[in-house]
Amino acid sequence: MSRGSKPKPANLRVLQGNPGKRPIPEGVPRPASKALEPPRRIKGAARREWRRLVKLFGPEGLGTLAESDEALIEAMVKDYALIVEAEERIEAQGPMLVGHTGNPYQSPWVGLRNRLVDRYYRFLTELGGSPSARMKVKADVPEPVDEFEAYLNKYKRGS
Repeated sequence: MSRGSKPKPANLRVLQGNPGKRPIPEGVPRPASKALEPPRRIKGAARREWRRLVKLFGPEGLGTLAESDEALIEAMVKDYALIVEAEERIEAQGPMLVGHTGNPYQSPWVGLRNRLVDRYYRFLTELGGSPSARMKVKADVPEPVDEFEAYLNKYKRGS
């Protein structure tokens, strides 16, 4: 059984600029990012969340989503659909209910929602989608080119 933090996936280390400057292990599978289509069994809010997550983590987004992550995305969107349902029930019934003896108690939907939100956040961190992970990702944005400098460099001696 391993101890300590889970190792960060190689593709996240590359996106973050390899902050530890340790060599990225060779032979580690690095599947290509792929836009996944939702299965037919995914409906409603879960389907909308699927499309949103694929846009965020697929090839157009961070590029951390691979075909092997399909089960992870499915679990995430199912949790998301349950979170939406729990929020609707809490809004309709209120977060506190009154028992048959007149004592108030927390709605079971509140506990369910809290557990699902925690699990959804853990799924996000697996894909590198937590706020702290986004702060560490370095985007390859090209520096703006000064047209005048480009013109001068074009006619520079020795080039």
